Amino acid sequence: MVKIILMTLLVIEIATARWAELRVSIARLVENSREPARARERGNVSAFDSAYAPFLDAVERHVPPSATVSIQAPSSDELYEYTAAYLLAPRRVVTAKMAGAWVATYASGKACSGPAFGVPNGCLEPPR
Repeated sequence: MVKIILMTLLVIEIATARWAELRVSIARLVENSREPARARERGNVSAFDSAYAPFLDAVERHVPPSATVSIQAPSSDELYEYTAAYLLAPRRVVTAKMAGAWVATYASGKACSGPAFGVPNGCLEPPR
């Protein structure tokens, strides 16, 4: 009797499963198992803005560790600044544009121009 109940529950679960969500969850599980500390950091970022993590990853790849980065976000929410400071360390992160700083513009909706080049969900401009 117990086997029949368990088989019935299994059939119901399979029939009602959201396969697209399951594929995404499995992909995240595999990615997170490779770099657990990194995944925890990125998971916290995506909690308030899922597109911000790929942007910060690109900034981290392009900007030297000794540089200053000016983060320009569409919102004055301090979460953007604090998250960038945490994930981009040891780089110095500021919110005002400064001479000699890289300028990382997130989600402005504008095309990159001048010396700036595109990164996921934003633009990155090297120091002048």
